[in-house]
Order: sequence, then structure tokens, then C-alpha cells
Amino acid sequence: VSNRLSTGQKWHTHRKMITPTFHFKILDSFVEVFSEKSEILISKLRKEVGSQGFDVYPYITKCTLDIICETAMGTPINAQGDKDSEYVSAVYKMSEVIVHRMLRPWLSPDCIFKLTAAGKRHEKCLRVLHGFTNRRCVYNLASVRYLSFTSTGRKRRLAFLDLLLEASHDGIMLTDEELREEVDTFMFEGHDTTSAGICWTIYLLGLHTDIQNKVSEELDHIFHGSDRSVTMKDLNEMKYLERVIKESLRLYPSVPFIGRETTQDIEHEYTIPAGVTMTVPIYGIHRNPDQFPNPEKFNPDNFLPERVAKRHPYAYIPFSAGPRNCIGQKFAMLEMKTVLSCILRHYRLSSIDRREDITLIAELILRPDEGVKVIITPRDGLYVEKQEYNAMEAVTILLGGALFIIALLFLLTANKKETEFATRVNKLHGPTRYPIVGTDLSYVFLKRTELFKHALMIEQKFSPIFRTWTANKPQVHLLQPEDVGVILRSSEHLDKTEPYEFLQDWLGTGLLTSTGQKWHSHRKMITPTFHFTILDSFVEVFSEKGEILISKLRKEVGSQGFNICPYITKCTLDIICETAMGTPVHAQDDRGSDYVKAVHDMGEIIINRLFRPWLYLNFIFKMSAIGRRNDECLRVLHGFTNKMIQERKNAVGNLPNKTDTSLTEEDSYSQKRRKASLDLLLEALHNGATMTDQDVREEVDTLMFAGHDTTSAALCWTLFLLGLHPDVQETAYQEQESIFQGSDRSVTMKDLNEMKYLERVIKETLRLYPSVPVIGRLLKKAVSTGYDIPSGCTVVMHIYGVHRNPVQFPNPEKFDPDNFLPERVAKRHPYAYIPFSAGPRNCIGQKFAMLEMKTVLSCMLRHYRLRSLDNRDTVILLAEIVLKSDRGINVTITPRQTRNGG
Repeated sequence: VSNRLSTGQKWHTHRKMITPTFHFKILDSFVEVFSEKSEILISKLRKEVGSQGFDVYPYITKCTLDIICETAMGTPINAQGDKDSEYVSAVYKMSEVIVHRMLRPWLSPDCIFKLTAAGKRHEKCLRVLHGFTNRRCVYNLASVRYLSFTSTGRKRRLAFLDLLLEASHDGIMLTDEELREEVDTFMFEGHDTTSAGICWTIYLLGLHTDIQNKVSEELDHIFHGSDRSVTMKDLNEMKYLERVIKESLRLYPSVPFIGRETTQDIEHEYTIPAGVTMTVPIYGIHRNPDQFPNPEKFNPDNFLPERVAKRHPYAYIPFSAGPRNCIGQKFAMLEMKTVLSCILRHYRLSSIDRREDITLIAELILRPDEGVKVIITPRDGLYVEKQEYNAMEAVTILLGGALFIIALLFLLTANKKETEFATRVNKLHGPTRYPIVGTDLSYVFLKRTELFKHALMIEQKFSPIFRTWTANKPQVHLLQPEDVGVILRSSEHLDKTEPYEFLQDWLGTGLLTSTGQKWHSHRKMITPTFHFTILDSFVEVFSEKGEILISKLRKEVGSQGFNICPYITKCTLDIICETAMGTPVHAQDDRGSDYVKAVHDMGEIIINRLFRPWLYLNFIFKMSAIGRRNDECLRVLHGFTNKMIQERKNAVGNLPNKTDTSLTEEDSYSQKRRKASLDLLLEALHNGATMTDQDVREEVDTLMFAGHDTTSAALCWTLFLLGLHPDVQETAYQEQESIFQGSDRSVTMKDLNEMKYLERVIKETLRLYPSVPVIGRLLKKAVSTGYDIPSGCTVVMHIYGVHRNPVQFPNPEKFDPDNFLPERVAKRHPYAYIPFSAGPRNCIGQKFAMLEMKTVLSCMLRHYRLRSLDNRDTVILLAEIVLKSDRGINVTITPRQTRNGG
């Protein structure tokens, strides 16, 4: 019967004895332990960086166990180094057993309880819990009872157990049993309640990034970017963090209810007789709207001194109150501040679950049933993690590097003009250029999730025009619409840049990568496939595949969230195959998933190669692990398109008594048939045009890539932003209602032309998240944009940055579809918005893409309400060919009212 459970004289005596252990000076000596264990926690969390989410609860619990053992018992146990703590598991099970017993009155008699399965679990837990504390008590009693100094001569911190032992030695006698009881109590209250408080605070900070940012600002003000350990002075300055913790404990008190037994009658508004058990529901008291207006809102300002002064003194009691209040509340607050400050100085937090989706467990300590799931992102900018290479990779790098250096040395010493060229380029400012590797060294060792952020940091530092070097090849980066327009509107600068060559294994020299006469002739040949009348015939396919998407999504209704990107990607693959290739593939029935994965992998491979100059040499690349992955992806990608081409050839060849021109008339089902891009290519091949089978496959590969991956990315980003902005979503939905009048009929071209607001929503999405965030051109002649850019330079145009020009788009980070009202568009520079590129090499399929996106989004909005689970500032953008989120787009969907057939 410890101080927590004891009564009468024993409680008074033990309380008096224990109170000095929480004196300010003793607590001050514990801060070093708090900080040390928190730093271990930070290192343990590193392995979760880049994950799609994890339960932070076990990490926090082990950290608080480490802290309580060293502070309460003076013995480190390295709980954070133990994968499975038997003690922690026993604490959890014990809570379950106690609540189980409490709700079953027939288990109150010990003689019955001990015979049950719960009673046996209870005994097993006790052996673990008492064994744990007994070992520590015996160790301290035998080894350190009278030691004031450590073996190294340093003054030893007095732990809670030391002070109990000293008290016992100084005449206030405690039996061994009483010692263990008080240590057990301190262990339970000092680790399980505190870990719950920390976890709930992390959870709420992960939901409220604005509040998290304020805490970070406070910590930056205290630590000034230093990574030093926390001191008591620092903790006393953390006023806002303290308010955050208090507000977390208001909403989620670690102990949600407490009880007292009345020993005499109590007269209030009602008479409560002696002998009654009184339950105090702290969880409910903390939600009293008279004391806390808008009580469910997370608002740390509830604990501003002036607001606290106006409240009833017992409106907030997370540590109980009165004579039996929690003796360790100051200890707990200091510990929580230390742990949370360490976490927030190192990581940004994003919580995965919404508050309404959390299920609370009825136990002694208030916990969520599935833990606290979060995503963490390093706060210090660039968390560098070196790539791991196997032996073959090391040989490849060394060999490639050696050859690369020899080739560069030859180039740099052989040509005086090269030096003059570099001098002209270097008149532009930019990152430091190093011998051999250029300015790309920092990219080599960055993780995939770090690349885009690093590129943005460089862009912001050197904007609006700067240069970089990849080995001895310069790139000039443009972010002003005026400069971009000079390049894009010219018919002289049509050649794509060297990185596009990495696409040629896949796309060959199709429209995206070809140059010169081949590009001109193929562009002219394919352009008619995007004529208005042909696009009109495709709307039926867009609508049909959109309706399949709606049916596939039904299984996600009621879920706590899901990644919608795989659904959208398969829908767009279905659409591009049937419209451009004339062949249905039923991707939404989980066919073609190998193709989708291969497209995703190719994006990774190309970016990986781009930032590793030694892999530019093909024979080195082919020897590397990613080179072998590249070959595997090509087999899938080319196999998929070759099969479609052959199937289309066979279908055309099997049509009876048809002339060449009959390809546009009917299919084998005697229905009026849509003319696909592939049909035109096959006609050209059949009619003797200068096009080979290889040319056909290259153009098909290009159309497949450009027509499904970019569009699916744009659709996903639009859904993401609509899910974050319910007001915009509602306006878009009302537009649909005005067009369809509650009908569930298919979309027509006339409907699509009336969707003016939805078009603005899509355009604004493509402004913030352009599917292709950068494009490049190789200069054939020198250009002056206010700066001299010599011929032979690669010009990189940052669409992502151009779209955030504050002169063209005031408040550029705000999602505002009205940016595309006609009167605003008319006032802007014509190259301020270029999601489909611009000029002679603009995207040939942009009208196709807009109609497809409108159709799919119309279907979605008419059937479901969307809510996005991630915030914009927690989404990690990937530096790949197509702009994507590292974790996809996580949403919840709710069905709208039943619709009528039309």
C-alpha cells in the first residue's frame, strides 16, 4: 500500500518523507538525465525518417522508462536499447486486467479472481513488475546506500530510492516491502502517465502545424540553432510549450478519472452520505463549456495567465488537486518539456489519424487503441544519409569515376575555348563549383525525399537566374517569365537537353525527345489526333472509365483514410490505352499494374542517374545495379506497348473487306469507332510514310507516358487541394449540380465546356503543383535576357518557381482558383503560367488532358465528398520527372446523397 493507495497516518508519514525528493535542487540535477535520454530517443527515431508513418508510443514509453529508472532508482537500464521491454508489456497488461476486474463485480473477491484467467495474468504481471523493482532496490541497498560519489570521483545524483533509503537510515523506518511499494508507485506514475502525456502532445502538435511552428520558434529563440543539451533555465523559458502541454492534458488527461470514498456526509446541492465512492471524471470536467468555451478546440491560449485567473481553480485537474494531488507534477512537466523540446528541435511532426477517428481505451491511463501514428521529417534541412553500395557498385563507381576524371582532364586541358566558355558562364552567380564534379556534389549523398527540398533551397538562394555545373557541362536556371518566354517562344531553341537522353532507352526519339526534321514531321502527323471532333469522341471513354473509378472507390467508404493515387493512375492508364491506342486494358481490374510500377521505377532511376555523373557513361551505367533495374523496367514497358501495337494490328487486319480509310469507320463490333493515335501511326506506316515499326513504338511509348503519368499526378494534386479546401470543393460541387440537376448521367462535351469553375480549380492546382516541375532546352546560339547566356548551355526553366512569382501571383502559396478569372489572366505575362510548356514545343495533348481531368473530377465530386489527411507543409515532394508526393495523396471519402439516373 504505497503513498498513492495508502490512507491515514501511513499516507501522511510517507508523503512527508517523499516530498523533499521533489525539491527544486533535486529536480535540477535530474534535467541532465532527461536530456541525455531524450538525445538517445532522437537517434532511435532516425530510422523512421522517410517512412510512411509509425507508432511513436513505444519509443516514448521506453524513453520515459529510461528516465524514471535512472532518476527514481539511480540505475540505468538502457530500455531504449531493448526491442521488447518485459516491464513495459507487463504495465500495459496490468492496466487491462485491473479495468477488466473493475467492470466485473463478481471478480472483486480475491478468492474468485485468483482462479480466473485474468487472475493468472495478474500474478504473472506481478512477478515481472515486482521482480524488476526488487532487483533495483536490492542493488541500491547493497551497493550505493552510503555512497556520495561515483567511482570516477564525481558527486553522485541522489535518486528517489537513495532518498528513501537515507530516510529509513535516519530513523524514519521503512520496511523492504514499503520501499518496494513506493518505488513501484513512482515507476508506474512516473513513466506510464508521462509517456501518455508526451504522446498526446505529439499527436496534437502533428495535427496543428501552426501551433507546432510557434513552439519551434520559441525553441529557436532559446537555443539559437545550437544542438546543446537542455538546462533548467531553458525549461523555465519554454512558456508556450508549457501551455501546449497543459492544453494537451486538458483534452487528454493521462488519468481520465479518479475516485474518493466519503468518510462523512457532504452537504452541497445534494447530500452525499458517508461511505459512498465518488468518481471525479477529469476528462469531462476539462470539457466544461462554461470554463473552456469551444471545449473540443485545441487552443494553448486557454492557459494564458489572464484566462487561468478567471477560471474555477478545480476546472483543470490533470494532476488531481488538494492534499492528495500528484506529488511529481513538477517532475513530469520538466520531463515532458525536455523530451518534447528535443523532438521538436530535430523533427517536424505530422499526425496520420484525425481526432474523430481515434478510439480511446478505457484503462487506468488514457491511450489510443492503435497508438499515436506520425510521420517525422528532419528539421535541420538536409538529413544526409549515404547510399549503401554493394561490392559490385563500389567497383562500378571507382571504375566510372576514374574514366570520368581522365575524360574531363583531357577536355579541360585540351581546349582553351572551354576555359573562355566557363568564364562567361561563371559571370552568373550560383553554388560553388568543385573540380571534376561541378556543383552537384551535395546531391550525390541525399536521400530521394531530400532532393526536391535541396533544389528549392538553392533556387531560393540564387533566384531569379543562376548557373550550376554537372561536371564540365553548365546549366543556366531561369525563374522569371520574361526570361522563360525568350527561350520557349523561339523556333531556334527546340532541342531538349542532355538529361532527356536518359529517357531515350525508354521513349527512343519520340515527340518528347526527338529534334530537327523528325520532330517536325512526327508532330505534324500526330497533331490531327487531338482535333476537336476526335476529342469529342473520347469523352465517352473518359466518362466510362471515371464511372468505373467511382465503383472501385466504394470499398474505401468508411475507411480511416487511403492513398487515392493508385486508383487514379489505373484510371488514367485505362483512358490512355483505349483513346490513344484503341485497345482496352482493364487496368482498374488490376491488370497493367506491372506497367504502372515500371513507370514509377523509371522515374527514380533517371533522377538517380542524373545526379551521379559517373553513371552518364552508358557502359558504366549498364554495369551498375540501377542499370540492371533500368533493363528490367524496359522489358516491362516495351513489352506492354509492343503487345498493344500487335493487338491493334491484328484487329485492323481482321476487319473484312475494309480499305485503308475504313480504319476510321467501324470496329469488329460494327459500332462507330473512335480514331486513335495509334491508328494514324499505323496508317502512315502502311501507306509508305517515312516511319518504321521502331518509330511507331517510340511514339506509342511517349504518348503512354505523357498521357497517363502526368495526368494522374495532376488529378491527385487537385483532389488533395479540394480535400484541404472544403469551401472550394463545395463551389465546384454546386457547379456540377447546376449542370447535371442531380442526374447521374454520363458527361458530355457540352457539360465539360460549362465547367468554368472546375477548370479554374484544375489550373490553380497545376500552378501550385505542375506535373512537370522543370523543363530544359539546349541553346544553339547565344541568348541575352539581361544576362549573356552563351551557346551550348543547357537552359533549365523552373516551372514550379515561375508559378510562384509574387509579381504575377500575389500571395503565391495561397490556393485561389480565382487567379484564373479571365480579367486576371489578361493582366499577367503570357509565360507566367506554363504547366504544359509553351511555344512551338508545347504539350500537344493539353486539351485532351484538361477534358480528361474535368470528366474524372466531375465524377468524383458528384459522388463523394473528399477530405485530405495531410497538410501542404507536411507533404514531401519528390524530385522526379513528374511531381509527386512521397506518401501519395491520403484522403477519406464520404458518399453524397443517392443520385437519380438521367
